[in-house]
Amino acid sequence: KITKNRPRPNFLTSGASWTDQQKARRLDKWMRGVFYETQVHEKAKPVAMDGFTFGTGFLYVFVNEQKRVECERVIPDEIFADDTDGMYGKPRTIFRKKRVQREVLVAMYPKKAKEIYESDPPADDPGVKEARTPSVDVWTAWHLPSKPGEKDGMYCVAIDGCELECGKWELDCFPFIPFRFKDRTLGFWGKGIAESLVGIQIELNRLILSISEQLRRKGKSRVFVQMGSKVNPN
Repeated sequence: KITKNRPRPNFLTSGASWTDQQKARRLDKWMRGVFYETQVHEKAKPVAMDGFTFGTGFLYVFVNEQKRVECERVIPDEIFADDTDGMYGKPRTIFRKKRVQREVLVAMYPKKAKEIYESDPPADDPGVKEARTPSVDVWTAWHLPSKPGEKDGMYCVAIDGCELECGKWELDCFPFIPFRFKDRTLGFWGKGIAESLVGIQIELNRLILSISEQLRRKGKSRVFVQMGSKVNPN
């Protein structure tokens, strides 16, 4: 019910020529096609639920191997940002830890196949005792440029003991679209519904427990009437 709306950007012109107006209409049609192809609205629903539950949800936008725009939901526990760096809500460095199957990672980085197969498995992987577990933790880091036009922005992809990819990051934003239910006064992370209602929920729990205990104690209650009070027992 909450995420039933399907918003999307529109290209509008004001006082432009007929040619520009036609371009805007074609761009608008193209944008509808991109949203349909990438299934943005379907993938954004769990992102909104993450924002309601945990406070912050993330939608990751990237270009796949076929050079097409793609997006996916990111579990909030996969994102890491320094509290001091993100004090004002805009950190300059963000990390993501994603668990990827080794075969998929080898297909992406065939030159690093040996390092990928020999890397240590995740500590909490149930198959850690096996020689080769099917998954590995992949860390990706983005560092924004210090100011527009600077070339000090970086991104890097690595696993335990091996760097898979590294290059320049020239954009002034991260490839994540965050959704926050409620902004905090300080910090990068939002505040979810569960945290906002924790005080009310504790009080409700106490009330329910009290009612339950009273019902339990009076499940076989007795009423005593003093003799001579002239109270009808019926």
